[in-house]
Amino acid sequence: MKLLVYSPHVKERMVERTISRKQIREAIGNPEITLPCIDIKRRRVMRRYKDKTLDVIYIETKNSIIIITAVWITRDRRHRK
Repeated sequence: MKLLVYSPHVKERMVERTISRKQIREAIGNPEITLPCIDIKRRRVMRRYKDKTLDVIYIETKNSIIIITAVWITRDRRHRK
């Protein structure tokens, strides 16, 4: 896998939301869902962990993957109207 670069924003979110580097690596390396982003340079992937899903947004360059943000999505949040 390419070098993972964690933005200051995602570092804060990881602490705030109890998200590990391992979970982010797994989501990027083996996503269950890949979705388009509004910004075509960005990629969005999701991976399920027990009762919640990790949503990660990143940019892939020639030599690295720059992780922009990460958030847990719970079942309740996924099914809001």
